[in-house]
Amino acid sequence: MIAPILPEFMALYPKLSVRIHLINQVVDLVEEGYDLAIRLAAQLTDSTMVTSQLGQSHTIICAAPEYCERHDEPLTPEELLTHTCVLFGDEATAQWYFNNGSKPPKAIKVNGRLSANSIEAVHQVVLGGAGIGLLPEFIVQEDLQAGRLKPLLTEYETTSEFIYLVYPQRKLVATKIRCFIDFCKARIDQ
Repeated sequence: MIAPILPEFMALYPKLSVRIHLINQVVDLVEEGYDLAIRLAAQLTDSTMVTSQLGQSHTIICAAPEYCERHDEPLTPEELLTHTCVLFGDEATAQWYFNNGSKPPKAIKVNGRLSANSIEAVHQVVLGGAGIGLLPEFIVQEDLQAGRLKPLLTEYETTSEFIYLVYPQRKLVATKIRCFIDFCKARIDQ
């Protein structure tokens, strides 16, 4: 979501340099010298940081049409147990959560032959027909529209995470950071 808006930001502020470090773990912003981070989480618990919510990341369960032709499509979340899922993380199993009204989300423990610590890698493997994935809507939206991926279990709502900008608490926030925060808030749908 951030990379597509960076050219416009850099054109508006030609004297600023931008360095992006993509990593799938929480870093200590102060200790490691980062100005800010973008984090996806249901909620953030670190009270030593300032957080600003940018938006929400909805997830979609999907598979390539080729996978669906070879396997019966799951009709309920429980049927995912009989399918090969492509997992984001370092485990061979994962829990996918489904909202069910006012109750706590229902957890389904899914299995997969492949897991990756890169959501883009999971996306590419699912596109290749190797299994079912739980992917952020903003990553798969074009593939769904083009028919390269097929949404599954659409009558069930998966849980969502919020997208946060996180930066250290300071009395004065550097102008370059404030400009970036304001720019992101103006460009990314809330």
